[in-house]
Amino acid sequence: MSDGSIATFGADITHLKTIEGSLRDAAERNRTFTMNVAHQLRTPLAVLRSNIDNLDNQAITGSLKRDVDAISRMVEQLLDATRLETLDYTESDHVDLVELCQDVVSGLAPAAIKENRDMELLAPEGSVIVAGHADALAIAIRNLVENAMAYSPLEAPVSIEVTETPSVRVIDQGPGIPPGVRDVIMKHDLRSDRRGGDSGVGLVIVGRVAVQHGIRVEIEDGEDCGTVFELVFPGSHRPATA
Repeated sequence: MSDGSIATFGADITHLKTIEGSLRDAAERNRTFTMNVAHQLRTPLAVLRSNIDNLDNQAITGSLKRDVDAISRMVEQLLDATRLETLDYTESDHVDLVELCQDVVSGLAPAAIKENRDMELLAPEGSVIVAGHADALAIAIRNLVENAMAYSPLEAPVSIEVTETPSVRVIDQGPGIPPGVRDVIMKHDLRSDRRGGDSGVGLVIVGRVAVQHGIRVEIEDGEDCGTVFELVFPGSHRPATA
């Protein structure tokens, strides 16, 4: 290779590194901007929700509350998606699924009480330890439970089950998901037609966490109605469903 070719090759490498650095900087600026906007939206949405609670006209407050709650949930999902990009996960990280699901259920208990909804957690005695980032897995499980609450009728129960497989099952009482949608619902910003009040972002977030952790996601019909989402963790000896 001539000196001229070497010089050109070196210049190309330098140029590519400059572009790569610029892209990283742009991505970081976008993440920072997204998180700042989402955080700033939290307070006015909370104030708006409080003001709606004080309205006398009950005929319109129900619809307004649902709209504000939906927007608030989308803001939290936006924050979740941004957080996932900055979490550092290594194979040495481990978490107890039982404790994690207990924390998720405790965090969502006020929302369940507000909807007069039973939230049941079934788990084995002791711990169920899996490899994974605690914050990322908590985000995924919380989004699955919120998804179940959003898709189930008011006052319908939502169940969370931790198994020694190891896996986490979230069971809702909604209208179900068509089989043709199940393979793609967590991979794209696709809204299922099983209900009209959700953006589908939560399931996309669950899909991202599953890919990061090598988790298999299974979606099945419930026994009587609704849908069962199951996160099957690496190390499971149960064969995949056909």
